[in-house]
Amino acid sequence: MAGIAWTMSVTPVLAAADASRTALDDLGLGRPARRRGPALPRSRLKSRRASPSDRRWTIAFLVSLFAIHMARIQGDGTLLGLASPAISLLGDMSLAVIFTFAIVVPIVLSVRTSTRWLEHLVWKWYSPRAMRH
Repeated sequence: MAGIAWTMSVTPVLAAADASRTALDDLGLGRPARRRGPALPRSRLKSRRASPSDRRWTIAFLVSLFAIHMARIQGDGTLLGLASPAISLLGDMSLAVIFTFAIVVPIVLSVRTSTRWLEHLVWKWYSPRAMRH
């Protein structure tokens, strides 16, 4: 979970205008990295602006999940009564990470790699047309 949080905090958030350049660079169809110079500080700035919002949403979700566990367990409000919902919350978070890495990531990666050739062909066809307009 700490690794995911770190990745969320340092990953640049790209605007819609950056999407075509990023896709072309990922496919190896774009120009060399020299044109990424001015866009890098702008994307880092956007990432820094978006990070607190991402953290707030994550914390709000975890607090809501903790409140749901509190309501279901109906603890007595003591420290020991709060331990059970907290352990349930940690279990939910662990299961979410395991589910993500064991099921979601392999499916997404297999779909992306198996359709990469099709994406490459579409971008080769589309990029000259987009440059003309």
